[in-house]
Amino acid sequence: MRLQAEAAEKAEKLKYEAEKKRSDAETNKLKLEAETIKAKMEHEYRIKEIEIRKRDTGAGGDAKTNPNKNNNSSRSAEMKALKLPPFNEDKDDLDAYLIRFERACTAFEVRQEHRST
Repeated sequence: MRLQAEAAEKAEKLKYEAEKKRSDAETNKLKLEAETIKAKMEHEYRIKEIEIRKRDTGAGGDAKTNPNKNNNSSRSAEMKALKLPPFNEDKDDLDAYLIRFERACTAFEVRQEHRST
C-alpha cells in the first residue's frame, strides 16, 4: 500500500512538473510574440513619422538646411505635426502641460523661435 502511495505521489509530482514546463513554455512564447508585435509597431511608427516629416518638408527642402531662406511652409508643417489638446485650467497641471509641450516640440523638431506660435 505504501509503494502505491509513493508511486502515486511521484506520478503527481511528474505531472505537476510537466504542466509547469508547458505553462512556462507558453508564457515564454506569449512574451516573445508580444515583444515582436511591439517592435513591429515601433518600426511602423518610425516609418510613419519619417513619411510625415518628408511630406511636411516637401520637395523644396527643409528650412534647417537653408537657414537664410524664410520658409513659412516649413514652420506650418512643423506646427501641423504638433497636436496637443488645449490647456484646461480646471483639469490640467500647468507644469505637466508645459513639459509635455516641450517634449512634443523636441520630438517634432520645432525650432525654438517657432514654439510661441
